[in-house]
Amino acid sequence: MYLNLESIKKVRHLNQEVANAGQEQSNGIAQISKAMNQLDEVTQINAASSEELSAQADSLVQVIQMLVEVVKGQNHKMANLNNGATLKAFNSGRKSSSKQADSIIEKVAG
Repeated sequence: MYLNLESIKKVRHLNQEVANAGQEQSNGIAQISKAMNQLDEVTQINAASSEELSAQADSLVQVIQMLVEVVKGQNHKMANLNNGATLKAFNSGRKSSSKQADSIIEKVAG
């Protein structure tokens, strides 16, 4: 009978260890699940940020293209000035280009 009581105690102890290990595994799985959810959230935030940066880059390209056109217009007017255009025509062109630049700035700021 003594051996049977010792065997029962060992089995009970082993069952308790198995239960404890199961609880530890459950806790570990919960932590992993939480970490995966956090990774998913960060990934979604990064994707949204990437899309926003892409849209801003597209807008910036459009602004640069408009500025290039303004500069080309100024260069053309400078060439005309060097070819005998009057200073008055040049100043008029500067005012027009200034208005174009103001328009571009308003588009960017808006």
